[in-house]
Formats: sequence, structure tokens, C-alpha cells
Amino acid sequence: MKDLKMQEQNLQNVFTQQQSVLASSYASCMMVVRLILGAICTKNIMIAAAEFLFLSVLTLLVPLTIAADVLIIGNRMGETSLTELAQEGLLILTALFFASGVKRYPQSRGFLMLMAGFFVCVFIRELDGFLDKLLFHGSWVWLSLITAGGVIAYAKKCQETIFTPMSDFVRTRPYYFVLFGMIAIMVLSRTLGSGDLLWKRIITDGNCSLVKTVIQEGIEFFGYILICYGAFLFRYRRED
Repeated sequence: MKDLKMQEQNLQNVFTQQQSVLASSYASCMMVVRLILGAICTKNIMIAAAEFLFLSVLTLLVPLTIAADVLIIGNRMGETSLTELAQEGLLILTALFFASGVKRYPQSRGFLMLMAGFFVCVFIRELDGFLDKLLFHGSWVWLSLITAGGVIAYAKKCQETIFTPMSDFVRTRPYYFVLFGMIAIMVLSRTLGSGDLLWKRIITDGNCSLVKTVIQEGIEFFGYILICYGAFLFRYRRED
């Protein structure tokens, strides 16, 4: 009887020790998990903070470039202004980001070519004043149509690589940069930068035209920055 009690006591001691070891192991595992999650969260926060600072610097280029144009160079935001040249540079980069993915992502070839072609057409539109002098008035329309026709003909040959990649694109983070950039250019710049709608009723002297142009071009510049950044993120995204 005494031996049986001793055996029970020994078994209880072993069970208690095992529970203690398991509890200690569980606590250690949970601590490691918390450290890993904390490190991941910290890394994500640092990346987000770096992105905020980077985009803030890019955004500051808008007022600084316009100030250089108007206050230092003394132009009135014409075709050869720094602001216009910066916009055109961003459009070229955007088109190159999409076009350079054609070989890397053959499953998205048609979609990427359409995106690149679209921004090439927008680039041609930005050169309307220069093309009017170089060729003839309205020549940008014909050049855009030729470009669009060539791109569409190419995309038609691989049309199975258009709609599925497009559907995938609108579910990505870069899409929203492109989306809000397009909204800024096509909606906000055309309304807030409208002289007839707003500025002619507020500014009655001869500076109304300059103010309208500054507002409109500034918003377009900001929109092109967002679009180019979105194209950059999409081009160099990590594949799952």
C-alpha cells in the first residue's frame, strides 16, 4: 500500500514537471511569436513612414517647380516651362514602366501595352503646342490616333492577356495611385483650375489667367506624380 502511494506521488511529480516544461515552452514560443510579429509590424511601419516622406518630397516638387517658373525664370507656364517639362518626363517614365513589363510578364502583355500606349497618347497631347508649331495645328490628334491604332492592333494579337490582367491590376495597391492621379488630372484640374467657373469671378485683374494656369498645371503635375509612382510600384512589385 505504501509502495502504491509512492508510485502515485512519483507519477504526480512527473506530471507536474511535464506541465511546467510545457507551460515554459508555450510561454517561450509565444514570446518568440510576439517578437517576430513586433519586428514585422515595426518593419511595415518603417516602410510606410519612408514612403510617406518620399511622396512628401515628390509633392513638394510641385510648388517648388511652379515657383521657379513664375518667380525666378519669369515665364507664364508655357510649353517650355519647367512644370510642363517635368510633366512630360513623368509621362515618359510611366509609359516606360508599363512597356518594360511586357517581356517580364508575358501573361499581361496586351494589358501592359495598352497602358503604355495610353500614356504615350497623353504625352503627345501634352506636346500639342510644340507639335502645332513643328507640324500643323491639331497634328497631335493624328499622331495620337496613329499611336493608339498601332497599340490596339498589337494588343488584339494577344487579347487573351488583356482582361484578366486588367482585373488583377484593379485589385492591387498601385492601381489606387494611378486611379487618384487620373481623377486629379481629368476632374480636379479641369474644375478647380477652370477660369470661367471660379477664378474670373474671384480675381478681376489681369492675373486671372496666370492663377488659373498655375492651379491647373500644379494639380496635373501632382496627378502625374501619383500615376508614375503607381506605375513604378506595379512594374517592380514582388510576385507571390
